[in-house]
Amino acid sequence: MRGPIACNLNFNLKLLLFAAGWTATAMLALGQRSAVPNGSGAQLVDIVTKAPTFEVVSVRPNKSGKGFALGFTPDGFTATNMPLQPVIVNAYNLRNQELMVSGQIIPGGPSWINSDRYDIQAKMSDSDIAELQKLSVDQQLAQKRLMLQSMLADRFKLRVHRESKQAPCYALVIGKNGSKMKGVKSIDPALPDGKLTARPGAVTAQGASFVRLVFVLTGPLHCPVQDKTGLVGKYDFTLQYSPDPGSSPDDSEPSLFTAVQEQLGLRLIPTTVPVEGIVIDHVEQPSTN
Repeated sequence: MRGPIACNLNFNLKLLLFAAGWTATAMLALGQRSAVPNGSGAQLVDIVTKAPTFEVVSVRPNKSGKGFALGFTPDGFTATNMPLQPVIVNAYNLRNQELMVSGQIIPGGPSWINSDRYDIQAKMSDSDIAELQKLSVDQQLAQKRLMLQSMLADRFKLRVHRESKQAPCYALVIGKNGSKMKGVKSIDPALPDGKLTARPGAVTAQGASFVRLVFVLTGPLHCPVQDKTGLVGKYDFTLQYSPDPGSSPDDSEPSLFTAVQEQLGLRLIPTTVPVEGIVIDHVEQPSTN
């Protein structure tokens, strides 16, 4: 790995960034831009006509090098001892894991977005929190991402444009002997999108939507996996595999491809997928408060 962030991020921080999208407070959301899937998933519907903003924002440089945190909270967003790039990745829901945990810079960005570290606290107003609670989980996450984009534009003068290109990756399909995914019928109201924990080599889910498994696979595969299974609903599953892509057949854990097939009854097949990214047109180091 290259660059300052590659030297400084330890294993636990990489794990935080890899799995964070599927914590209870959900760092990464499933909606895109100002739109989210409707109930059928067949089309996108706008949930806002004007980008929402946080009521209070604090941005301060972190020179301590101690501790780290990154994620949306029930009333806003927090980042502790974090470079700006992971914040941008979360705000724009970028699926390129290399931008999250390696030294690779978002195209157009200066090197300091992966080296300078900040403490960021952003809070919503009580009225915005009340309105947000009327929305679905996916819509709430999409709204919070829009707020984060507005904060970045205001405090870091961030301007970006989007680009899309075709890239090699994998499609997830049903195996020849059928899926082994175990569907669940009852959902915990406190965790409407279920619970999923991920670490290198292991994923465990309880009542989680299938799309969350698809997203988690983007981490070790380093590209956005395409869902071709047709599976919907919520599932319990466990996936255990060797986190070392160069593992041999003699290793105690199977490769990710073998594990997906043997444990879940699914297959990963090569394909090309559209990858949407951003290019940074302008960004500035912020004034602090």
